[in-house]
Amino acid sequence: MARFNAMKTFIDNLERIRVERGLTQVELAELLGTTQGNISRLLSGGEDIRLSRCQRIADTLRVPLVEMLEEHAIA
Repeated sequence: MARFNAMKTFIDNLERIRVERGLTQVELAELLGTTQGNISRLLSGGEDIRLSRCQRIADTLRVPLVEMLEEHAIA
């Protein structure tokens, strides 16, 4: 259960950061070196993601991985 919650939190934070930075899914995909389809599946929870990939995403976005795994209040 904790693994699922951590992954959901990561995905929620990724979406929050995408929106805060005004990025489309296409722009986020280009930044991360993937496709919009992969981003869409990831954000919808339809794609499993490894911790190493989470780290690469966090590094690319210049956000500490620990912050990506913390729950944030979204106003």
